[in-house]
Amino acid sequence: MKASPSLLYFTSFMLFASNGGRFSSLIFPALCPAFQSSPLLLSLFFILANISSATTLPKIVSIYAQSSASRKANIFTVAVLVTTFTYFLAFLPPFSSAPIQIVLRMFGSISTSLISTLGDSLTVKHGQKHGSEFGQARLYGAVSWALMSIFVGILAESTGSWAAATLPAATISALLAAHTGKNLILNTEDDNDTVAYAKVDESENDPPPQTQTQTQTQTPPNQPTPLQAFQKFTATFTSSSFIFSVFALATGMSIVESLSFEYFANSLHAPPSLNGLTVLITVIFEIPLFHYASALENRIGYKNMQLVAMLAYSLRVIGYTLVPQAWMILLLEPLHGVTYALGKTASISFVKIHCDGAVGQSVVNVIRGNIGPLLGLFVYGLFAELWSEDAAYRGFGIFVFAACIASKAMSTMVHEKTNTNTIELEL
Repeated sequence: MKASPSLLYFTSFMLFASNGGRFSSLIFPALCPAFQSSPLLLSLFFILANISSATTLPKIVSIYAQSSASRKANIFTVAVLVTTFTYFLAFLPPFSSAPIQIVLRMFGSISTSLISTLGDSLTVKHGQKHGSEFGQARLYGAVSWALMSIFVGILAESTGSWAAATLPAATISALLAAHTGKNLILNTEDDNDTVAYAKVDESENDPPPQTQTQTQTQTPPNQPTPLQAFQKFTATFTSSSFIFSVFALATGMSIVESLSFEYFANSLHAPPSLNGLTVLITVIFEIPLFHYASALENRIGYKNMQLVAMLAYSLRVIGYTLVPQAWMILLLEPLHGVTYALGKTASISFVKIHCDGAVGQSVVNVIRGNIGPLLGLFVYGLFAELWSEDAAYRGFGIFVFAACIASKAMSTMVHEKTNTNTIELEL
């Protein structure tokens, strides 16, 4: 089968789900009893992983962006191997102490973030070459995420073993993801960008380059540094307000992505199979949203898509604290599909407009997947330790709702000011 962004997302999210996925908040406390004693310590486990990824990912992506196609393929393959290898080591008794588990999680976080970032970048680049849309490729990741999550949940409940439920699937997923990613990179990326840049800059009086190897060492002009990409994202008040909304939603999403299954199990006594079913309900609503993402964006714009995602988040997490029975969380899971699909599509569109490419995508992914969760997980741990998990969920719901209102207000102020200036110029 020919490698495509759809197949890459399918195999990558198989990999993510089989390497713990949203079950991580249940798996790692089972492997390391120290994490069971304190919500703050469990939050710290995820926080340190996010710190390592936030500080490392942009540098790796910068190296990737300046590499040849074959080297890019090797970088992706190594990321897949590190993801699976660190997860396997976590199950071995000599690696069961909290410090070692944290170190393994840090390496795993770096590699999974890299796979996700490169997948997004490859999909956008492939779409520009072949006319395909991001959402219609990304929905295949949602499908495999749901299928694997249900499989893991049912198998864990029937066998009573997280190793039996995840390790065989993780092995198969790693092989498929590595093969698909390598082939897609070789078919999508090329080595001509740097060569073309060298030729464009030549003048009639300049001597020709001595070898092709020398020209390929120059940095192409369309690959900014992570700092330059961030400066582009915050160059205007409007773009800064969008980045703020991404950060605010990311702080809230961190507790759902990392700790919701732990909350369902402890507060609502939800079994693993029900946890897996929540992912299926989420994906059922993600699929049409991803499929029609382009049409929806043309109708309401990516900024409003982000605001709808934030509102859906607030309603859902506050709803979690109000349901009397575990099965009723399934009624709220469609809102998670709305939040994820619209929020993800909005951030992809924002990057394409302001700083397209792998580096720009890595900066936004660091904000969404690492910097926002640093604050979110730390505050959640404090709330859960000092008050309750219910209080933490309600607090995040209120915070994201307030950030949504603030972001909309900032955008409206800029729009009104622009209209006023336009009228004055016409007069």
